[in-house]
Amino acid sequence: MKTKLFLLLFILAVLIGLCAFAEEGLILPSDTVDVELEIESGAADPDVGEASLELLDDTLLPESFDAYVPLEEASVTAAPAFSGEEPAVEVGREEEDTLYPLSIRYIGPTLTKPYDKTRNYQSSDGTWLLSEKLKTTSFSIEKNSDHPDVSLRTLALSKFGAADAGSYQLEARIYLTGADVIYYDLKQDDSDRYYYPEVVKIPAEITKRIVTITPKGTDQYPLSKVYGASDPVWFTSSVSGLLNLTQEEKEAGKKLYTGRLSRETGESAGKYRITIGTLDFGNDNYIVKLKKAYFTITRKSIKDTDMGLQVIDDQIYTGKPVEPRIVLRYGERKLKAGKSYEVTYKNNVGPGKATVVITGVGNYKGTRKTTFSILPKQPAIAQLTAGKASFILRWKKIQTVTGYQIQYARNKNFENAKTITVKDAGTLKKTVKGLKTGKRYYVRMRTYIKQSGKVYRSSWSKSKAVVVK
Repeated sequence: MKTKLFLLLFILAVLIGLCAFAEEGLILPSDTVDVELEIESGAADPDVGEASLELLDDTLLPESFDAYVPLEEASVTAAPAFSGEEPAVEVGREEEDTLYPLSIRYIGPTLTKPYDKTRNYQSSDGTWLLSEKLKTTSFSIEKNSDHPDVSLRTLALSKFGAADAGSYQLEARIYLTGADVIYYDLKQDDSDRYYYPEVVKIPAEITKRIVTITPKGTDQYPLSKVYGASDPVWFTSSVSGLLNLTQEEKEAGKKLYTGRLSRETGESAGKYRITIGTLDFGNDNYIVKLKKAYFTITRKSIKDTDMGLQVIDDQIYTGKPVEPRIVLRYGERKLKAGKSYEVTYKNNVGPGKATVVITGVGNYKGTRKTTFSILPKQPAIAQLTAGKASFILRWKKIQTVTGYQIQYARNKNFENAKTITVKDAGTLKKTVKGLKTGKRYYVRMRTYIKQSGKVYRSSWSKSKAVVVK
């Protein structure tokens, strides 16, 4: 009778212990997802025995975990047993059967991934997104040396706590296997799988995503212009690393980017670095890198049709070099000699046609030529008086001429005019006879220079009229 009573009390104690074990539970992250872990088939651990993994059904995942994650290697090194601790007594065992403490720590590197707008560590097709795969060597196990046959079986892993760049701790539930698991202070889930009672923290980081902008020109928006022209409306570029907007972002009216690229200030011919300007992707999770590129302002050709060169008037022969002022314009802008162009003259001493060579400098380029005439000085009629069937013409002396020509006619257009040549440059008066009495005559004169067998004449003076007696 006493034996039966003792047996009933023992069974009741076991049931109470199991209920307490189930109620204690495991504190898990509230917003996580699940992955799969496995050990390579056939790998062996000298302290653990033959590694084996049961591929677990994701439908059996504990709440708040994402998936079972496969482990890469089966090489967990057994650590020395705990010392100085009293093992717990498992309810339902004999007094000498005790539960030993077990310690599991993550000892691998920090797991990283670039920002991708998700909290995931693997893609929808199972591609691992983190910098390192989880391995059995990523964890240390401290166990009792008398019961070494316990090893990692698999683990369930949580997602990142958020999608933004930053430091995180992934949370793992470690499942164990081996003939000696019953000797350790572990928990069991609804499928009687043994797991480590504490959540193992795995350091992880989402790094900022690098977005690279490469400026490039197009026919419509080139990375260049001619001096004096306007900049293109846009500086076009190719962009790598930029993530598309999510559906949620689109619905919220978010734009992929705002603003535009710019360049260093300056309008002189030369190269100017392309700058980020006001371009903004509106996301602190990006590191934006702008590849080195330049906007080029090329020199303006003075031969272009929109470059205006003022016609040079006839110049007066002086016996010295004649250098008339050049007027060169770009639109309404009058260019400055020495700064925008330089001038040289040819054949500009003697009478005849002289040449001007204009060369662009500074913001201008190219060479342009023009000509002008060097002529004797135009005379002026000093006095015109009527005589009997004649008129008397007087003028002032001009030092640099060879002689004079006098022309007179009955009409102001000088049709059927007669011309008289005065070959002596020192003569300052001429009487013209044989005219019709009472008739009006129009008179004008010019100078000439005879040089190297050629005759160069000035323009005609203003005409005057006289009525002969």
